[in-house]
Amino acid sequence: MLTRLLVPPLVGLLGAALAAVGVMPAAAQAAPDGPRTYLVQLSGAPVATYSGGVAGIPATRPARGRLDVASRDARAYRERLRERQREVLRRAGLAEDRMLAEYQTVYNGFAARLTGRESARLRATPGVVQVVQSRQRRAAATPPEVLGLTGDAGAWKQRFGGAGSAGEGTIIGVIDSGIWPESETFAPLPEPRPDQAVIDAKWRGDGCRSQTGPDAVACSNKIIGARTFSAGLEGGLPPQEYRSARDRNGHGSHVASVAAGNHDVAVTTAAGESLGRISGMAPAARIAVYKAVWHRQDWFAMGETVDLVAAIEQAVLDGVDVINYSVGNGGGTELTAEDVAMFNAAAAGVFVAAAAGNDGRPGSVGNTMPWVTTTSATDLGTTAVDERSSVGPVAINGADLTKPDLAAPGDNILGAWSPPAYNDEKWLAYGGTSMANAHVAGLAALVRQKHPAWSPAAVRSALMSTARQSAPSGLPITHGGRGPADALHFGAGVPRVDQAVNPGLVFDSTPTEWLRYVCAIGHGAEFDKLAAGRTAGACAPGERIEPSDLNYPSIAVGSLGRSRTVTRTVTNVSGDESVYTAAVQAPAGTSVTVAPDRLTLRPGASATFTVRIDRSTAPGAGFAHGAVTWSDSTGHVVRSPLTVGSPGEDQQSVR
Repeated sequence: MLTRLLVPPLVGLLGAALAAVGVMPAAAQAAPDGPRTYLVQLSGAPVATYSGGVAGIPATRPARGRLDVASRDARAYRERLRERQREVLRRAGLAEDRMLAEYQTVYNGFAARLTGRESARLRATPGVVQVVQSRQRRAAATPPEVLGLTGDAGAWKQRFGGAGSAGEGTIIGVIDSGIWPESETFAPLPEPRPDQAVIDAKWRGDGCRSQTGPDAVACSNKIIGARTFSAGLEGGLPPQEYRSARDRNGHGSHVASVAAGNHDVAVTTAAGESLGRISGMAPAARIAVYKAVWHRQDWFAMGETVDLVAAIEQAVLDGVDVINYSVGNGGGTELTAEDVAMFNAAAAGVFVAAAAGNDGRPGSVGNTMPWVTTTSATDLGTTAVDERSSVGPVAINGADLTKPDLAAPGDNILGAWSPPAYNDEKWLAYGGTSMANAHVAGLAALVRQKHPAWSPAAVRSALMSTARQSAPSGLPITHGGRGPADALHFGAGVPRVDQAVNPGLVFDSTPTEWLRYVCAIGHGAEFDKLAAGRTAGACAPGERIEPSDLNYPSIAVGSLGRSRTVTRTVTNVSGDESVYTAAVQAPAGTSVTVAPDRLTLRPGASATFTVRIDRSTAPGAGFAHGAVTWSDSTGHVVRSPLTVGSPGEDQQSVR
């Protein structure tokens, strides 16, 4: 049954929240014995992670950097997967036109409307890994000055030459409810564009040509692509919805404007009242729209698994740098098709920013896999983590890897809106982790602008290790006025992109390491199905990576007995040789030793160190927090939050 919001989804011009939680099987909408929408997965890796093995088709997964989706080998392997998918349909006695959508890049399979008997036949067909019902997912300004972007000393001017250049050469793919293209925040950028050659070299989308009808979104040099994904809508489009990528709900327009809206846009209500001026985080970035969640009469925006996977697939094919995924993916212990699609997107070199959710309870955080960057919401005006924002610890890994990763402004954020959705207003102040996540997506685009060859994990590391744990005023961040907040609420803290573009050191990780992590948390067999057999080697004895030992920017031991030692590796991404010295803030009741506590690193060099955590007093209840921080003489400060839990205690956080 669909989980409702703790607050109404639309409560007026100044304050609202849209949940990024809640799952509902699509079958709940179908007749008991009628056809339903299914996702059919086949054996064999998709293009993003194919490592070879088919005669005449070399590996297509990137050794490093971005996936080349247009390469001859990628096209050949994609065609082979397409042929196999149709062969499976034929073996099951089904016509090819039963296929609603097909996937070859971040997922190997297809969507289809099937009866129970047909789905059973497909499950028994050789080459089919699983057949699962599609599920529904719910879409889940503090101004840029509080994030250090504006002014003469701000990141826009100091790092990017001004707001007009911030985000140049990057494309943000927004998977959401569409866009209101007439909003001034999405107006065409000044011509000629200095980054046009960079965009042309990576963008492979078909623009806005896939839409039809009078309400179609028109492309420009700002909105460079717009597509829709509705194969999973069993009852057809909801009433009053647009058939195009035009936004009927408002949510998609809002998050797109926060991530990449134009700079210094005047905001005026329908009644003529001025609300000031706003800017997106990466105002010179281009926007690609993937409408996969759809407006409903109860004001929620909902999307089906089959459409969300298709949107992720298309975004990777089109060549986006960053995916903004302000959509719920639960806080449970299952691995989903969306998780697998995002795994393969990250393996293809695409940064995925995903909302933590708006549940608010301990352990409710969603989108918890280590290949995505998970964002919670803060109100920096009151130095508080939004009490609706979902928080850790993460059950699926035993609290041995902390989520969320970062926090960003998410309360009363002013952004673009869909006029038909609310009193003909083009702008709305809205809140939730969806908006917070859009800030991180935009900031990630800025980091990618400076470092296009960095992996998604390196970009996340740069944002996390340079984040701050206080408001601009210097006051500590609290949890909804209920006391101090900590890493379970805000992760590493609030990003500072002026520091993130020059972090000094990064904690990088690879898809192979992510698979070894999945094996260690006991989901190897499950993920083996979803990842098409790729975990066989990763799950071998001695190959698993315990969650605490994944090379992550944060450190966590969910259940500390007497002692535990974890390992991390850092890489010098600066242009100079540096000597780093470690400093420790030990969590309450522990002593912490870093060895070695001094690292000398040439540019591009890596070094490994250990962190030993010993109990110094009897365990207290819940979690205690500290940090391990590396610094050099040139001003680099690289901080890893350190979270330690007590055996057998509840999930409440202590300091």
